Amino acid sequence: MKILKDSLKRLFCRLGFCIVNSSRLALELELDLTRLTQDRPITTIFDVGGNFGQTALRFAAAFPIAKVLTFEPVPSSYERLVMSIRGYDRVKPFNVALDDTAGTVEMNLTPDAGKNSIKPIECSTAKVTVQFERWIQLPKKAGSIRSIS
Repeated sequence: MKILKDSLKRLFCRLGFCIVNSSRLALELELDLTRLTQDRPITTIFDVGGNFGQTALRFAAAFPIAKVLTFEPVPSSYERLVMSIRGYDRVKPFNVALDDTAGTVEMNLTPDAGKNSIKPIECSTAKVTVQFERWIQLPKKAGSIRSIS
């Protein structure tokens, strides 16, 4: 049965169709975005909470003309992010958090950097002060960004 399924998937793929298991719908973000924006290619992507650059690199690979702006406020995570995106000229890192106001805040750190939070959390092992910048100022910081309207 698996051989038949794989053969049918390949056949439909050659015809321009993508067959996915219904339990995986909406899990293929890049594919969904590509299909939804066929008439309007994506040229700028915001990766907020850049962590170590995993998502920024996925988007850079999936959208070859897009500039990927990635924002990571925690200094230790930002250092790893910068190292992981070396050689990717279209990925631009920023060592800030985004908000509607500028300032600083204490970030609670956890052993799993993806769970760092400004909210109090039980498993917090340390705190670090991070910089917030106004998201509305991004065009000035990142260069020319066309708005989607």
